[in-house]
Amino acid sequence: MTLRPILLALCLAVAGTAQAADRLFECAIAEARSVGSDGRFGDAPGGAWATNFRLIFDERTAVLRRVYPGGTAATTQYRIIQKGSAVNDVVARTTSPAMISVPDDMLRIRVWEPAMPFLFVDLMTVWGGTCRLLAR
Repeated sequence: MTLRPILLALCLAVAGTAQAADRLFECAIAEARSVGSDGRFGDAPGGAWATNFRLIFDERTAVLRRVYPGGTAATTQYRIIQKGSAVNDVVARTTSPAMISVPDDMLRIRVWEPAMPFLFVDLMTVWGGTCRLLAR
């Protein structure tokens, strides 16, 4: 038995993992909901402003940008908790041990579904929509 087929399969698997971790996502927001003082979900504060931005997530650097009309952007460093695959979502969250009073934000992109739906949680607001891959 030769090791050549095993080594070839291993090289292809590593190359596929590197390519998957090099994705750049653009996510369009379809809906935003917030938890109110009564504990029920309602419209996010800010009306149209709550959905008037898009998310750009760089899986290689784990940087999330909120891009607003006019091109201004807010950038946040995330940490990849789970890499996306044919059966797993990309999951990333913020980590700030110095700011323990600030809750973690979380982004989940279902890369294995054709429309790539996403869930983004920031404090008491939840956003949902779909993503697409951007060319590098």
